[in-house]
Amino acid sequence: MRRAANKPKRKAGAKSAKGVSAPINGSKLRSRDEERNALALKSINESVYDWNVETAQLNLLDSHDTARALWIMGEDKSALRLCILLQMTLPGVPCIYYGDEIGMRYVPGLTSKEGGFERTGSRTPMQWNETPLCGFSTNPNATPYLPIDPLTDRPTVAAQRADRDSLWHLVERLIYLRVTESDLAPGASLVVLNASSRGYPLVYRRGGSLIVAINPGLDSHTVPLPPLGDAAAVLAHRCQATHGANGWQLRVGARGYGVFTVR
Repeated sequence: MRRAANKPKRKAGAKSAKGVSAPINGSKLRSRDEERNALALKSINESVYDWNVETAQLNLLDSHDTARALWIMGEDKSALRLCILLQMTLPGVPCIYYGDEIGMRYVPGLTSKEGGFERTGSRTPMQWNETPLCGFSTNPNATPYLPIDPLTDRPTVAAQRADRDSLWHLVERLIYLRVTESDLAPGASLVVLNASSRGYPLVYRRGGSLIVAINPGLDSHTVPLPPLGDAAAVLAHRCQATHGANGWQLRVGARGYGVFTVR
């Protein structure tokens, strides 16, 4: 039986199935984002599953049966960073599909192999280095079962390991944090601190002393939080916490994020 796959999205403004162009409406898109965020917050607070089930589930952004996460996000690399941060700090067990740690792309238009159909483009060889076969084989005459991403700017592990600001290094730091912080254990508690219906940014506490802030939006936001103790940034990008008489002021810029320990 052929299973459905996550197909690449139709570009904004392209013709729909009825041949009618779908115009871009920024206010409507923003409104839909807010609605989706409100539903996401509701699902976090009112899960239909038992907590023991929640803590044992795999957290996936994509897999060999879907389009790659970066493709689904419209090649938005900053969005992929936020999603991996969310994946690595939620309850449950994070599972990173190979290549997501460097932002490998979905390769469209490939001939289906072994019933892969549209999913075949998510199964191309891992890109280790800048050699013709990306380090997947040391034989220069080898023909890989699926082709390498043909674009010259394809990401590789070697290039990203040499760049301290790369996605690979962010994932490395998040894995280290996940292993060393007991507040990120699969069963550690989660409390949403900024449950605004507008949703941006999402701020939550894991365990007793870890605060996570994620702003997927394109605007900056300042969030007042109750007194939580002194904040020390573990990871921060366009995110700053200050202390006032009545609590925290958390400022998160566009596509910003932060992980703070509370002392």
